[in-house]
Amino acid sequence: MMEKRWINQYIPLSHSSARILEESKGSFSPKALGAFKALKQQFSKFVLEIGSGSGMHLINQAKQHPDTLHVGVELRYKRAFKTIEKAEKQGLSNVFIIRGNASLIQELFEPKELSAIYIHYPDPWRKKRWQKHRILQKDFLHSLANLLHAEGIISFRTDHTEYFEEVLTLVDESEEFSVKTLSRHLYQDSPATFIPSSEFEALFFSQGVPLKALTLKRL
Repeated sequence: MMEKRWINQYIPLSHSSARILEESKGSFSPKALGAFKALKQQFSKFVLEIGSGSGMHLINQAKQHPDTLHVGVELRYKRAFKTIEKAEKQGLSNVFIIRGNASLIQELFEPKELSAIYIHYPDPWRKKRWQKHRILQKDFLHSLANLLHAEGIISFRTDHTEYFEEVLTLVDESEEFSVKTLSRHLYQDSPATFIPSSEFEALFFSQGVPLKALTLKRL
């Protein structure tokens, strides 16, 4: 008897969406890339979220800034499709998902084109032998600096203390960024105004985990 193979039901849905750009073999097809760049011409500002999950933060930002194209980078098919599904149900035409590796963003944006980059609660790769996979490292931070315009910012949040301190060290050693705002416990620093901005943030907050936040500005 042939073993039944499980197939991710969101793969065909993601491939068929005009609002999801699919990575293929480490790049994007010229046709799909051209369509994305044509869409960009409809907007004057661009914001990127790396690891946008199921889109709560990305969609909230898109509602607040309708003149800005909000682009999320998300590897998982289900999360990518669900984000676009939510955006379409809410009538948002300024949300787009890149289903691929964040290292490919250089193909998507021109130098100094991004107003903001959000990296909220990325995988901390907790074991020492895995830490080389962390998204925020020296070379990647440099590539992000090239994409930000002069007043652009990077917003980084994590529940992982060691990763947070590692990023602070990277910034201290960088000649391209300085710290604009810093919090080692978001809720304690502003309890009257704190509202979880994403599903992960709400989960960590409910568990009483100190949420650490860093905003970087260009030098």
